Amino acid sequence: MSPKSGLKKLLIRLMRIRRDDEAGRTLAGLIFGCMLFGILVIIIGLIFVPKRLLFTAGVILGEIAATLFLINMYDTIETSLLMNEKRAKGFTFGRKTVRLIIAIAVLVATIILDVWMFAGAAIGLYTIKLSALTNPLIDKLIGRIIEEEMK
Repeated sequence: MSPKSGLKKLLIRLMRIRRDDEAGRTLAGLIFGCMLFGILVIIIGLIFVPKRLLFTAGVILGEIAATLFLINMYDTIETSLLMNEKRAKGFTFGRKTVRLIIAIAVLVATIILDVWMFAGAAIGLYTIKLSALTNPLIDKLIGRIIEEEMK
């Protein structure tokens, strides 16, 4: 299996998460972007970082948390739209607080284990931001790959 066909299969699976609307496509694009940046960080880490295994484990842990955070944010927005304003504010604040506590727990646990694992986890968590910033480019890439698959 070539890397390109593997990417296509991954995109198709991600699109099935919530393929019924545009927001679902955006979610799939954000998750895909996180994964791409995570892979890029791991490759760079394998070249430059002295404790490769711990760094890679940290990045993977951060990536898992980032992906779960994206799905949680999507569900939070979707659910809060069905609530009145006061209840939605409390609901979104509660969900945001839980995500923050989990992120802090991941970072504290990794810093206790090793500084390189902490660095990997921090970068893995930060891929949410990188994915969001590059989402228009990733969306175009996804569009091209999906169009090729439809032909």
